[in-house]
Amino acid sequence: MSLGTAVIVGVGPGLGLALARTFAGAGHPVALLARDATRLDCYVAELTTAERAARAYTADAVHPAQLRSALDAAIEDLGAPES
Repeated sequence: MSLGTAVIVGVGPGLGLALARTFAGAGHPVALLARDATRLDCYVAELTTAERAARAYTADAVHPAQLRSALDAAIEDLGAPES
């Protein structure tokens, strides 16, 4: 059974990354959204394994069009979150 994608907006070194680790550890694909592409790439490298996917999407949540575009890309790449 495939688990729904965890989409985490505003990922930083604290709570956002802790949530990403928790969901990834439980087997969910994880979409990480934040402004800092370099930081996101480091997080994705840490979280990605052969058994689970993590992807980075650069967006500023203050800009609705950027956020919508990143969310659409994440859903297309990894699948939709479960409701």
